[in-house]
Amino acid sequence: MPTVFCPVVAGGGGWTAAGQVYPLNQNDGDENTYQFIAGNASGTNSNFYDHSGIPAGAVITSVVVTGTWGNGSAAATTSVVAHLGGNQTVLGTIGDVAGYGFVIARPGGGSWTRADIDVMWVAWTSLATGNGNAIRLRSSVLQVTYGLPATFLSSVFEFF
Repeated sequence: MPTVFCPVVAGGGGWTAAGQVYPLNQNDGDENTYQFIAGNASGTNSNFYDHSGIPAGAVITSVVVTGTWGNGSAAATTSVVAHLGGNQTVLGTIGDVAGYGFVIARPGGGSWTRADIDVMWVAWTSLATGNGNAIRLRSSVLQVTYGLPATFLSSVFEFF
């Protein structure tokens, strides 16, 4: 099944950009650019993703958010939550790790649709548990795996 890697295209909140203007600093592959907040501060940064590579009619089988992380405060933690409309799915917390990956169950239950991916976002909230050293969200990518319905595939092959 194909997978589309969706970069951050919008969002923001209570975190500050370092090195590049947000959202480029989430997508540029440079570990020296990031969104950050002090480990003893509360604040939320929300990421919205470019889903344009997912074809119409796709049947979503898996949604995963991955990326890299840096934490100057071993005690600091950040809550990660996926949002869809008024529903949320708590993905977990991140502490002192280099990379992360969360499989995202559809907030509110049920199966993912392409329309859901159009409007969902992931929020990173500092829990203000550290010593003040910066918490750094270095990159974030939404990985969407999908299939195509048999009716779609058969209509494509009729042209050949």
